[in-house]
Amino acid sequence: MTAHLKFAKRHLKDSQTMRNKILWADETKIELFGLNVKHHFWRKPDTAHHLANTIPTVKHGGVSIMLWDVFQQQELGH
Repeated sequence: MTAHLKFAKRHLKDSQTMRNKILWADETKIELFGLNVKHHFWRKPDTAHHLANTIPTVKHGGVSIMLWDVFQQQELGH
């Protein structure tokens, strides 16, 4: 996001014709079953299998999708 903001500030005074030539792109990964992170926590002895101390998982890593988008500013007709 910081790079996008720096770019926008640097080109703030560009003409509309120049801005129309810019393509913006972004991507994101969405985990469909949980998050791709490790969890660390403390529990009392002999409570490891209590429901409150378990985190549901999906065998073999679950599923994720990558979304990618590109857009361009267009000058509106008058």
